[in-house]
Amino acid sequence: MSISVSRITILGSFLLAAAIYLTMVLFTLPQIAQFANGAMAFDMRPSGYSVQEAKHFLISLGQEGRQFYLSQQLLLDVFYPALLGVFLFGSLNKLASLASGTWRMVLIGAAIISILAIGLDYAENISIAMMLLSADVQAGLVQTASFFTIAKSVITTAVFVVLLIGAINQVLAVRLREPRL
Repeated sequence: MSISVSRITILGSFLLAAAIYLTMVLFTLPQIAQFANGAMAFDMRPSGYSVQEAKHFLISLGQEGRQFYLSQQLLLDVFYPALLGVFLFGSLNKLASLASGTWRMVLIGAAIISILAIGLDYAENISIAMMLLSADVQAGLVQTASFFTIAKSVITTAVFVVLLIGAINQVLAVRLREPRL
């Protein structure tokens, strides 16, 4: 893969993505749950949601909760996917440059697939915004949003697993090359 991302860019994107994620997990998502009588935000339902669940959530959320979701959570979620994408793509690309054979191809494939995950995250966000703005959300929109949520969750998890295995593999490879005393 010929696209190279510097280590500083990878680290910076990781730190910014982590800061945004923590802000969402510690502030905006609990606030959304509070508006919705304890129900989890759409973003945090990796197995998706039914039309009935979505409609119930939107009713529970109320107008103030919908506005908060749109203006706070989704605002943060404009930046988070891009930063996560730079981190994932850059990290996998870096690991691929150190690997060989089949494992190199797996890492390159995961780097490319990480871009798809980011696209799915943005599609999910747009679908969620449309649901939040809708007075009477249609079944097709809910099903589409739920599909994007599930697909994003599955693909992002798979990419993280490959990244973790790749990082462990690289650490072990370096350790095995170190001279023993």
